[in-house]
Amino acid sequence: PVKDNRIRLIRLRPGEWSDDLKCDLFSVSLDEQPQYQALSYVWDSQKITRLIWLNGQRQRVTINPESALRHIREHYNSLVLWVDAVFINQEDFNERTHQVGLM
Repeated sequence: PVKDNRIRLIRLRPGEWSDDLKCDLFSVSLDEQPQYQALSYVWDSQKITRLIWLNGQRQRVTINPESALRHIREHYNSLVLWVDAVFINQEDFNERTHQVGLM
């Protein structure tokens, strides 16, 4: 769980379309007024997943967020993002409600 006024963000590393998606996960206080873009989508019951790199470890995500990350990734610059599909424990109602409220 993340502390009350903190959110999890990722830094999406630059790359070509066919490169692996590599991200650095970190938490930041909203008091710092971080600059980031939000990436969200409609939840569904997708079972098909793809792998991304998150802090050097392989992480499974469903196809929609993987595809979105691939489409918005830049060739030469990192992007700082809040991605609900990656950061929020969907099984934990309290965390889900709290984190979406902070967004």
